[in-house]
Amino acid sequence: MSEAVVAEVVVRAPDGSSILDAAGPLSEETIGRYRASEEALAAVAERLEELGLDIVARGPTGMTVSAEREVFERLFGSGTDPVAVPAELAELVAGIVLPQPPELYP
Repeated sequence: MSEAVVAEVVVRAPDGSSILDAAGPLSEETIGRYRASEEALAAVAERLEELGLDIVARGPTGMTVSAEREVFERLFGSGTDPVAVPAELAELVAGIVLPQPPELYP
């Protein structure tokens, strides 16, 4: 069985910005600026599913996706940060972020 890759897809707000542009911590007051439209979220989800990714969860600024490593690497490259956004999604997707492993200290 192949290893799955999980990533966060950050969808652009209507003005083209995203949470990746935030200068400081996000709060309940500031997150609204980065909310993606329902249309953009639906379009990105539909296209990612067509490409073979599973939508694990959707939020106001993007979605968590999962795919077998081979599928992920075919679409996005080697699976290391930073992940390249395919040109066909660049208008709606600001970035694809891989979770960072925790730093554990003794």
